[in-house]
Amino acid sequence: NGIMSIAAVNRYLSGKKKVTAESLMEMSTEDMISLIFPEDRQEAVSFFQSLFANDNASGEFTYRVIANKSCGYQWYHCSAIKDTQKDGSSLIYAVYTDATYQKVKEEDFNRIIRELIATGPNSLCTFRLNLTRNICVDGHGASDYVRKLRGSHTADELLEKVASMVNDERDADKFRRKYNRLELLESFRHGDKCLSATYRCLTDKGELHWTTTFFHILQNPYTEDIEAIAYSADSDRHRKKEEIIAAVTGEEYDYIGLVDVTTGQVSFYYLSDRNALSKNTIPSTYDQTTGLLSEHMLSEEGRQHYLMSVSLPNVIEKLTDKPVYRYAYSCRNDRGERLRKQVKFRYIESDRREIMFSRSDVTATFEHEEAYAAQLRMALLDAEKANEMKTDFLGNVSHDMRTPLNAILGYGSLALAADGVKEKDDFLRKIGVAGNILLSLINDTLDLQKIENGAVTLKPEPINMNVMINDVVASVRPLMDKKHINFTIDSVKAGIDTVNADAVRMRQILINLLSNAVKFTPDGGKVGLGIECCAVENGRVREKIVVRDNGIGMTREFQEKIFEPFAQERTKETAHIGGSGLGMTITKRLVDIMGGRIEAESKLGQGTVFTVYLDFEQADEKTPDTVRTCIKAADISGMNILLCEDNAMNLEIAKRILVMNHASVVTARDGKEGYQKFVASQPDDFDIILMDIRMPNMDGYTATKKIRSSGHPRAQTIPIMAMSADAYASDVDKSIASGMNGHISKPIDPGKMISEIARLTDAEKR
Repeated sequence: NGIMSIAAVNRYLSGKKKVTAESLMEMSTEDMISLIFPEDRQEAVSFFQSLFANDNASGEFTYRVIANKSCGYQWYHCSAIKDTQKDGSSLIYAVYTDATYQKVKEEDFNRIIRELIATGPNSLCTFRLNLTRNICVDGHGASDYVRKLRGSHTADELLEKVASMVNDERDADKFRRKYNRLELLESFRHGDKCLSATYRCLTDKGELHWTTTFFHILQNPYTEDIEAIAYSADSDRHRKKEEIIAAVTGEEYDYIGLVDVTTGQVSFYYLSDRNALSKNTIPSTYDQTTGLLSEHMLSEEGRQHYLMSVSLPNVIEKLTDKPVYRYAYSCRNDRGERLRKQVKFRYIESDRREIMFSRSDVTATFEHEEAYAAQLRMALLDAEKANEMKTDFLGNVSHDMRTPLNAILGYGSLALAADGVKEKDDFLRKIGVAGNILLSLINDTLDLQKIENGAVTLKPEPINMNVMINDVVASVRPLMDKKHINFTIDSVKAGIDTVNADAVRMRQILINLLSNAVKFTPDGGKVGLGIECCAVENGRVREKIVVRDNGIGMTREFQEKIFEPFAQERTKETAHIGGSGLGMTITKRLVDIMGGRIEAESKLGQGTVFTVYLDFEQADEKTPDTVRTCIKAADISGMNILLCEDNAMNLEIAKRILVMNHASVVTARDGKEGYQKFVASQPDDFDIILMDIRMPNMDGYTATKKIRSSGHPRAQTIPIMAMSADAYASDVDKSIASGMNGHISKPIDPGKMISEIARLTDAEKR
């Protein structure tokens, strides 16, 4: 029937409201409804109606009740449950408790959260942290600063990210100690609810900026958890302003004073302990002040110049057309140390009656500027030297590259004009020699660039030093025989035969040293190679490699820059000798990468000695060195080859080489066409695919991946060999990673190409 009645009243509540329990219990239903705040009445009525409408219903509801006209309203929390009576009717029991304090706490909490999240214009970001549960609610902000903090899932993670952005390690450690989650909780327990930390961090532009992170710690009345609103603001301008004020108040000044321009009387507002003015005997006039300070000048000439420059008439004259007058000078302190001081003058009022004068110590700045000027001079000299070296390099390389290029073009013209086959063959042979020289120059230049960029990585493997040295000597022997060089090897004191080393780089070092020795040794001269074991300990071998010759030698001046890039000693004895001047530079860089050292000793006209010290890891003597197996002569007769190449000349050269070796060739002008021809072919149509890398429409890597992933019966097994001008080890690795089986570099060596085709096709058959 909707009748409400009060069954019991807490005596504290009734006493607090200055009403009796009896009066409350006598209230009618209308009286009780009228006490509900108007905006909450309908919701309260609906609350009870919903309970009557549901079986076994219970619920909770908080709404406002009018206390009296002066106090406004209070919040009451109602817990209600429906009970079915014996006669089938329903009765709701409701218990009311005063929720005003709790509601005020919740409203204050929500208000504080809103205010803190809606921070000022200098805010970089805002984050809400649950310190009790170690949770970070993702914050907001559009600055570079906040982007570095996003993605933090815990409060610990966010606080550590802030600490990692602090530029000074000591400040970062202090932040970690004082502003970690547990310390923030401890601070709250001790009543410290507002904390801040100021530090410097780098912006994305590389600038150091002062930043302040504020922590407002409060308890969540809903969950009782301790939470914190952490927000960071750009405090660079404010912090620097504080530093400037601190400097003005004494940290940077020897003294600050005022002088009356009419009377010359002086008043000092600050005096430090680091100047000649005593606090016990402060001068009363400006002339006395300048006279006392002039006693510490370095010379009488300097003293006179100082007195003239800072005299009151001169200061007044200087301030006629400028707001500030500065004068810097050198003097000595009581310990005889040379100092640099700067005096600054300015009017403090528009009536120009008083001048503020101050002196600061600029010794550190002065010395820094002097040192910086010296560094600039050195940098300028280094830049000029580098420019000169690069100019020499360009001139040398231009000369050395044009020489074989001239031979290639010249012999090409002669070959076209020659009538006899023998004469044509001779010209073509000479074109090949010149081409190899040009290729060597290009390789040296590119190799140095790769080393300088840090792109060279060592690949140690077990190698037999004796076998490797014999291979190197065999490759250099034709040069020696051509000049009738008397060559000797002394390996009596050599160490362990098998070591772990990068075989390619070791060969490069030895070939550079030996070919360099042969190049600068006249016909009939002597070149020697010595190998000596210096020490064997802890599984490592130290080898000493010596290459000596009795050639033309070097001047003392050139020995100091023998390993510098682009360096070449041009004399009448070396004018006819080619090269880029990069061989020794590359050798030095490789030795450095391998952790060794190289030394050069030479006498002009008597010869040169290069000594290399390298440490190697000792390998198992049973580990096989470079495997030497007898392979039958490569034969590709009758093979069907798919050749993918976009360059017309390269296509013609490769096709002719293959046809000359009795192979059948199908060509494709890019990777897309090559892929289409393969997937349309029968399983036995092609024995191998030769794939260029850089092609239009589809490059070689993409074409290879599509071939391997196609449904063709031989998609996974057909050999694919890269033919590319990208010839670094990383390029080879990239080819293999894309699904290729081999890689040969351009310019193409016909013999190597045929051998690789035979090897790869034979491997598929096995």
